[in-house]
Amino acid sequence: MSPNNRHGILFKFSGVWTAWRNHFSTKGLIRGILAFFGGIFSLSIYFLIISREANGDINEVLLGKQRIKAYSFPSK
Repeated sequence: MSPNNRHGILFKFSGVWTAWRNHFSTKGLIRGILAFFGGIFSLSIYFLIISREANGDINEVLLGKQRIKAYSFPSK
């Protein structure tokens, strides 16, 4: 697998994950497109913002607030 292909997979995955985390809403799709084309720069800024909003709770960072409320996860 060439390095360019690996980067392409990373960009696709980050775009889909970002849109999924935001429930494929309009805002989520825009963020997903930004993550896909912006690469690690936009994704790192997005991670910083959401980790600060979640107060470092990794479950909330990865899944989002609505999914955390829908499922019961062990608390800290």
